Amino acid sequence: MTAFREQYDPTSFLTIEQDRPLLLLHVFLMCFAFVILLPVSLMLSIAKSPLHTPIHVAFLSVVALGLAPGVVYKSRAPDLYPNNVHSKSGWILVVLLALHFVSGIFKTLLCWALAKPVDARPSSQQYAAADTVTLDGYEDETDELYSSEFGYHYTDAEHGGREYVLETDDDLEKLRLRHHPLSAEYKVQRYIANRLQPLRRLLGRLPDRLLSNFHTLTCVIFALLNRPMVIYGFFQITTGVITATCIGRSNKVFGMLAHIIKGAVFVWMGILTFGRVLGAFANLGWAWNLRPPVPRARQSLGARFFQCSMEMVESGLIFFYGVTNIFMEHLGNQDGKWSHKDLQHASIAFMFIGGGLCGLLFESTTIRRLLNAQVPMPAIRRKSAAGQQQSTTVDPRASQPVQYGFSYNPFPLFTIFWTGILMSQHHQATELSTKIHMQWGYLFAIAAVFRGITYIIMYISPPKSYHPSRPMTEVLVSFCLIAGGAVFMSSNQETVDSLLYYGVDGMFTMNLTVGSTALFMSWLMVLMALKGWASQRRS
Repeated sequence: MTAFREQYDPTSFLTIEQDRPLLLLHVFLMCFAFVILLPVSLMLSIAKSPLHTPIHVAFLSVVALGLAPGVVYKSRAPDLYPNNVHSKSGWILVVLLALHFVSGIFKTLLCWALAKPVDARPSSQQYAAADTVTLDGYEDETDELYSSEFGYHYTDAEHGGREYVLETDDDLEKLRLRHHPLSAEYKVQRYIANRLQPLRRLLGRLPDRLLSNFHTLTCVIFALLNRPMVIYGFFQITTGVITATCIGRSNKVFGMLAHIIKGAVFVWMGILTFGRVLGAFANLGWAWNLRPPVPRARQSLGARFFQCSMEMVESGLIFFYGVTNIFMEHLGNQDGKWSHKDLQHASIAFMFIGGGLCGLLFESTTIRRLLNAQVPMPAIRRKSAAGQQQSTTVDPRASQPVQYGFSYNPFPLFTIFWTGILMSQHHQATELSTKIHMQWGYLFAIAAVFRGITYIIMYISPPKSYHPSRPMTEVLVSFCLIAGGAVFMSSNQETVDSLLYYGVDGMFTMNLTVGSTALFMSWLMVLMALKGWASQRRS
């Protein structure tokens, strides 16, 4: 151990004293922006709350404030990490944030400019005279806004607009109050509409098809950047930690990437699982519920694309993960020769490829139909009577089981379970590294066991409601996946060497991760509650 401490070089951006306050300020502002403000902005955006805009502007302002000390610090600090990814991806992030913000502005302006002016909307006296309202909305977001706030159904109007039929007197009263000339919201809408009159006249001179295509383009760009921006923020924070601690330099980058990428995959699987428990993706039937029958014209772009189960998504990720990680550990060898540890890592990648492929085939309706074709079906019995038409009776035992309506795909949990078991017994160079691998290995195995219990519960009593089932076992699954993934990320060799140098014991990572995971899950609950509050406030 003494020889190791003498040879180990702990120098990093965190250990040098030069301009450390600038680095700490940069880290604090960026973490505050991407961990606090960006998720809040995203939840308000999903809920279509008007509070989304000021929160997002605050997020961009904090990012700009955090970028300044980072640029100054980089110009003064020594170049301990040449050609690091964090700096390059940071400028890419700035471009994406600008593109996201500009696309959101144009998307909103087109909705406002091409919709009927507030002045032209029926007044409160007109609402009292008729229970139908015709809105010449340009985009489906207008429909979604009004349909969520007031109970109605709509039909296509003759002049190209939509006719909205209010279903109750209470809904009519809400609409009267909202568009009353003295209401604050009416004044704001009227002020904005008046300010947009020049833009509306300018856009009115352009062909409708051109405007429609441009609006579609801005909506697609905004949708592609809106939710994935959180993942990019996670990537940026992760690369920031790697750069600040100076790990993964030269040929060590491959072993570090293998642990970081694999651990991050499980962290996000845990986040998605906990989100499903809290009711996210219920419109897709991913919250252990029946998928609500929403007309295709009213579905979002994501709902139209994801017509599969969550188990199929997990299987696809597992398959992709295995394909891209076959040679990752081997590339880190200095001599380039295959060792028994390289073969162990490659065999785990093959397990991911096979498990993911089996999961994809298991979810295929074509494969299921071909497998069911091997089961002999009883002949259809026909009954006829004098003077009556011939009738057909189908044996009810020939119909599909009720369990076919829910996915019981065991291959994702099979892969996670055996990954945990194999890696918990994976031999390492030091005792500390072995303990850390054992920790996240057991966490993954426990997560797989609780997922199996969830399937047993759902098989006995399949979902019968459109509302999320919220099985309590999935809370434990998500906790184990998030905590296990975080420990996995910290189990790379350079991080373990740093822990050895500073004399940290094996339970340090476990204790720190468990506490942080509990706090993080509470923050996720707050975010989902905030989304519900914003939706309720809007309605």
